[in-house]
Amino acid sequence: MSTSLGNKALPALVIAGLVSSYASAYLSSLNRTDAYPMYTSLDPHEFLYTREKQQIKGYETSREEPQRFGISISPFGQNANFGKDIDGDFSALGDLNGGWSMIPLLFDNGCPNVAGTFPCGTELPSACKTLQTARNILFPPANDFTPGIFHLGLNNPEVIDPLERFGFFTNNLKYRKRGLRSELDFYIWGGLGINGQIGIADISQVLNDKCEDITPSYSCIYADLGRINLTCFAEPSCGFRLHHVTNDEETCCGDADPSYCKNCAITGFDALTTYSVNKYLMDQICVIAQEIGVDITNFHATSVEEARLNLYWRKAFAINEQEDDWPHFLFIPFFMASGSISPGKKMNPNKIFAAPFGNDGFSAAGFSGGFNFDFYDTVEIGAEFGYTNFFKRSICNFRVPNNKCQQGLYPFTTNVEYNPGSNWMFGAKIAGYHFLENLSTYFQYVMISHSKDKICLKTPCPQFVPDLLEKRSVWNTKLANIGFTYDLSPYMSLGFFWQAPLSQRNTYRSSTVMLSFNATY
Repeated sequence: MSTSLGNKALPALVIAGLVSSYASAYLSSLNRTDAYPMYTSLDPHEFLYTREKQQIKGYETSREEPQRFGISISPFGQNANFGKDIDGDFSALGDLNGGWSMIPLLFDNGCPNVAGTFPCGTELPSACKTLQTARNILFPPANDFTPGIFHLGLNNPEVIDPLERFGFFTNNLKYRKRGLRSELDFYIWGGLGINGQIGIADISQVLNDKCEDITPSYSCIYADLGRINLTCFAEPSCGFRLHHVTNDEETCCGDADPSYCKNCAITGFDALTTYSVNKYLMDQICVIAQEIGVDITNFHATSVEEARLNLYWRKAFAINEQEDDWPHFLFIPFFMASGSISPGKKMNPNKIFAAPFGNDGFSAAGFSGGFNFDFYDTVEIGAEFGYTNFFKRSICNFRVPNNKCQQGLYPFTTNVEYNPGSNWMFGAKIAGYHFLENLSTYFQYVMISHSKDKICLKTPCPQFVPDLLEKRSVWNTKLANIGFTYDLSPYMSLGFFWQAPLSQRNTYRSSTVMLSFNATY
């Protein structure tokens, strides 16, 4: 049944719709590889309401009874070959929070000194002999009486290349996700409905590199591999100076451009040469990773994603129904309360290239709402706002930096309580129902912003620097959702969906394609 309202009531309804607009029709995700997962090609504001809206408009429908039940089954694929870092610049997927910085692994207690001390009682999985050797050579002891204790230049941030080349790796990952998602929709009564969503996915993050196939070559580039040593491509910059070393026989770049093959040292730190950094750090990456207990091999796993439950309300109000000189349209406010769990596999903190399933074990709750203007015989336009809260959980053996210069690789672990920041979302939509025969379509613009996470150490330790990770946890993304649905009958339809990245900061530029089989009864 429709409700007829005059023009004077319209502002009040708009305000009411805005007041209820605290979230979107879908929960956003904590997962920056897939920040706004979709479960069907249908208009996200469909709400089992299409047939009833047509009846309110006075149009004939093939079925008089309202829609009570809906199901969508949707296979999908998602790819990303690069992303954008926290500054909004294009980045390899393995470098979103910066490339791997090898020199700071030697800083502070990055490896035990002669006294064998570790941050607050932590211990490395095995003796860190490779890093200890590198530390003594790259930062030689100040004198013969205190070997391994006072190292020249140790912990000095001036030896860290601000352009992230000298002593840095870049990791060119390829991210692939394939899976199946399903959505069930039930209409209850009085505009209320309940909706459930679940998915399963197979995820891989692949770097064309096998540690066991690499032999030390003192080369800046491993040919045809996804991990690239940028050391020999370093150049002077503000606050970072290099000078050539006379022993030209110690070249470092293998088959790289000959102009880069001169052995250079950081001015003021003569032991930090391209040759020595490559020999004792860069070419030892696989040994170092094994000694500090991290797995830098490819990631591939299959698991359940999120399981979501959404309770929604929607109601159509006919506007200008008795006014022939004004456009006729339906004003449709909606509101949704949602919750989700992620029962699938959680990321292993020691698996560097692991990708999360759903929200990586974090539960979430949020509110969503908005409004649509459905103009007779033309288009439907709408806006929505969203908020998603993620609940904290404890993580054992979580990798935390023990020096503010560390980036990408962290040698020590500790137990933490991880409290993710919240998500804010805005969306705008335009849709056309049966704009061409039985074909319907919609376009949706989505913005999502994730606030800073909070990481609390279970056991306080001043040598750990969790705020470094917190600062790198902020991200935002802008996406375009495009869906097409073709009605095969009053009961069934087939759909195609495409989610395209528009603008990102500290997220993957993931593109998603989905096919859907939809049925309503």
